[in-house]
Amino acid sequence: MRHAALALAALISLAACSEQAAPPPKADAAPEAGIATEATKAANAALAERLPLDQPGDFEDADHGLLAQIQEDIVDDTGKVVWSVNAQNFITGPAPATVNPSLWRQQQLLAKHGLFEVKDGLYQVRGYDLAVMSIIRGETGWIIVDPLTAKETAAAALKLVNDTLGERPVSGVIYTHSHADHFAGARGVISEADIANGVPVLAPIGFTENAIAENLLAGNYMSRRAILMFGGTLPNDATGQVGTGLGPALSRGTAGFIPPTEEISGRGTQRTIDGVRFEFIDAAGTEAPAEFMFYLPDFRALCTA
Repeated sequence: MRHAALALAALISLAACSEQAAPPPKADAAPEAGIATEATKAANAALAERLPLDQPGDFEDADHGLLAQIQEDIVDDTGKVVWSVNAQNFITGPAPATVNPSLWRQQQLLAKHGLFEVKDGLYQVRGYDLAVMSIIRGETGWIIVDPLTAKETAAAALKLVNDTLGERPVSGVIYTHSHADHFAGARGVISEADIANGVPVLAPIGFTENAIAENLLAGNYMSRRAILMFGGTLPNDATGQVGTGLGPALSRGTAGFIPPTEEISGRGTQRTIDGVRFEFIDAAGTEAPAEFMFYLPDFRALCTA
């Protein structure tokens, strides 16, 4: 189990027609690929009229706290590109007719990548995978929250942190929930040797069971739905994949699994990791089957997973 590669995403459900069902009416010829139909143009234009697309506040917030960026593509041991830092450079200016204007604006915000300071001692690495990796400064090292989907992107994120803020060991890891984009890159920040030396890995109750159920037992189906849902086989352009809505894209690196050393249950459970106090709040069955949030009283900060 420790060395299993974990697939990310969901199940495709196909509806079958009964033998008695009448054949569907003959459809008009499909529009040429990459060309917006008149109906699509009208729908997107109407939506653009209703949305406050010109408000600058979101962009100012997205830029706030930027400290440093990764300038080169992230590659694996063979040289294959796992993450291209320029893949979404085309998402500039007004939305083209082929793209929902709300999605276009959302991806302009999500394309802002780098290491960001949330407040002194709290940092995030954004824009190098589907999820965000958060970093908390402990007394002796870094506490990593949600180490992304692939070990390559997680390792690159940690290197950016160490190069910018000063090198420190990883003193703890937290998985907020059982979706692979929040834990499958753990081998980029810790190893079994670190666990043996006492580095804690905390996760919500039921995490291991649900991580295996979703990503191994149902892995093939989950992967297929991810490709359909996120447009994984489409080119990165205005007629193909324009991000995923909740993040830039899924990285294409090496996924793995390091089991938690403790699964946290109950509401208000408290732990101290490397001198930092955590108050955990069970949120099972919300965005994921196994999930928690946590509050950092010393920072007056809440992580909602």
